[in-house]
Amino acid sequence: MSAPQTFASQKTPLTAEGMRALGAAWPVFERTIKRVAHRMTEDPDQRDDLIQSAMVELWEIDPTRYVFRDAKEVGYVREILVNRMLRVWGVDQGGDQGLMAEVGPALARPSLPGSS
Repeated sequence: MSAPQTFASQKTPLTAEGMRALGAAWPVFERTIKRVAHRMTEDPDQRDDLIQSAMVELWEIDPTRYVFRDAKEVGYVREILVNRMLRVWGVDQGGDQGLMAEVGPALARPSLPGSS
């Protein structure tokens, strides 16, 4: 029997349950993550890389462990995803106050489905 397929970055096993959880979780964060990426750079290719890094992080933290109905839980995971984007962009957490000032307003907006 061969080894289970894995996500390339961290050897996270690809399971049907994991893929369903990722598919359900991503829409909760997608608007905010795209808004943050747009605030970080005007380059569409760099934005796509930042968004992809957030998606990879969401997979790696295992979305099956969360139920994204609680605002606190959503905020916690959103912070993890944005911190990943900042690391990819090359900004240590809190290291670039100008960028953090730009990104901050995007984080303050709700991300729960059905909220605006």
